[in-house]
Amino acid sequence: MTPEKFEALVRRLESAEKNHPKRFVWGTGLLAAVGFSYLAGVLLVSLALLTGILVLLIAHPNAGTVKLALVLGVLFGGMALAILRALCVRLQAPDGVELTPTSAPGLMALVERLRQRVGSTRFHRVLLTGEYNASVVQHPRLGLFGWHKNFLILGLPLMQSMTPAEFEAVLAHEFAHLAGGHGRFGNWLYRLRQSWGRLFDHLARQQTGGMKILTAFLGWFWPRFNARAFVLSRANEYAADALAARVAGGVNIASALKRISVYSRHLDESFWQEVYLRANEESEPPANIFSELPAHLRRGPEAAQAEKWMRQAFRVHTTTDDTHPCLRERLEALGQLPPEEERGCLPALTGPTAAEAFLGAQETALSAQLGREWSVHAREPWKQRHAEAVQLRSVLESSAAPKQDPTGEQDRIAELWKRADALAGLEGAAAAQPLVQQILTLNPAHAGALFARGAHRVNLDEAEGLEDLEKALSLDPSWEESALQMIGNYHHRHGNKESLAALQQRWTAYEEKMAAAYRERDELLSTDVYEPQRLGEDALRQLRAILVTESVVAEAWCVCKVTRHLPHVPLHLIALRLQVPWWKLRTDGANARLVQRVADQLKVEGSLVVFIREKHLKRQADRLAQVEGARVYRRG
Repeated sequence: MTPEKFEALVRRLESAEKNHPKRFVWGTGLLAAVGFSYLAGVLLVSLALLTGILVLLIAHPNAGTVKLALVLGVLFGGMALAILRALCVRLQAPDGVELTPTSAPGLMALVERLRQRVGSTRFHRVLLTGEYNASVVQHPRLGLFGWHKNFLILGLPLMQSMTPAEFEAVLAHEFAHLAGGHGRFGNWLYRLRQSWGRLFDHLARQQTGGMKILTAFLGWFWPRFNARAFVLSRANEYAADALAARVAGGVNIASALKRISVYSRHLDESFWQEVYLRANEESEPPANIFSELPAHLRRGPEAAQAEKWMRQAFRVHTTTDDTHPCLRERLEALGQLPPEEERGCLPALTGPTAAEAFLGAQETALSAQLGREWSVHAREPWKQRHAEAVQLRSVLESSAAPKQDPTGEQDRIAELWKRADALAGLEGAAAAQPLVQQILTLNPAHAGALFARGAHRVNLDEAEGLEDLEKALSLDPSWEESALQMIGNYHHRHGNKESLAALQQRWTAYEEKMAAAYRERDELLSTDVYEPQRLGEDALRQLRAILVTESVVAEAWCVCKVTRHLPHVPLHLIALRLQVPWWKLRTDGANARLVQRVADQLKVEGSLVVFIREKHLKRQADRLAQVEGARVYRRG
């Protein structure tokens, strides 16, 4: 189902849910029962048929029954195996620092008091994390069949950015998702959507013959159940907001929603961006990064930035990308929508924060524990970033050195682009803009520089950046994915609903084009057309150096496959002929590992397919060998 059709279906179902909420819930439950029944029926029938085939094979062991058993065994065994594998998927439980009445007495007392007031079920564990979020997670111990373990996830940064009253309202909202009463069945269906989503994702990855029989049902069932559960999830968000307003006050839940919309961006675009840049100079991550957060959050964003982000949050429209309604619609449902002239106002963060009020002296120790865990998990990517920064600095230093001979304009542009790209990677897009402008002065049609300037302008919410991005992707299609994402983010922030609808059609067309391109690149057909290889001297030297270390490789050929989709992205094919003594056993696994080693080590521009000249690929490799200049390696 296309995104446009899914959105239209959601709109129709939203109307049905508003008019007959109870009927809608039970209708969704009936559809879920159909899904369970179908999977159970297919599984039972498959197992019964497999048993019958086995009995027949034992009773009448002849060539006919053996052949029949092989054919039907693959078909029905594939179906049964696909369903069993999907049902047995082990899901990862949430992770965090566990809070107890001993480690956080004030907070745990608040949790229990609010839980009883809301009528929520008990939590098996309460976890503190470094995320800017609060959520209730039900971890199904039996996969699709439930037996949930309830987790309450609380983000320390969220607590450090809110007043105690706002945080109580957020907790009440989360507890409402596990509240009793007439909404319990609807809540269960809303959460079941995630389990079914994981199930169908897993089934879709199965490569068994039986999946072909399941595909028709999956294609019919999943979009319809997903849409109905999506509508229920939206209704649950409104119901949870209403309950939070009754328990903690409408003003407080409204204030919390507005603060979240601004402070989440403040952390991402200010604090964590600054932390990321520290890896340029520091080889090890900070030991306790969360100790720096309270002061940063207390200061908050600059007034002009806060007003801009606040107004943008009110312009955003609800889409099917998120089960949460937009800020404007949530506040309107609460009766807390401010007039237009007041929508840039962010509530001041005065007095003690929720972390100070409910964690007290334990805040420092818990912050340090989170910091230590963050440092451990961040160490590897931090070291990679530091090494990358060292390389980028080396590029800048070498490109800044004066050249002995004057270069032409194209060389000058290439040198400027190399320097701009390195500077952007090291210090951010803003630092590279003077160099980008120099490039565009010399060559106004430089796609990379147009994209760099456009991306920077769009991030600053300058509409002129849209023109740069459109021009960049018209000149070089390789920028299409990034450009479409940035254009979409801009229109989303500014509430440009019509532009987003038009962009969705472009994105759908792009995804279809990419899917066709991946299929074309994954297949080796007798009708494929080849042309001489275009690896380049550096890549050829690298390939030969790799193959020298692989003693079983006797010969290699390389060509380019002519592609209909994405012709600007070369597809390099490399066929390897192995020479293994007859007395040595060579397994398919060893060949697969050889192919993977070569593909991982060889750095080429475009796509790369490496295969062994054997079995059904032998004829394909011989066709490669006939292309002029195809042989790129021969041992000895």
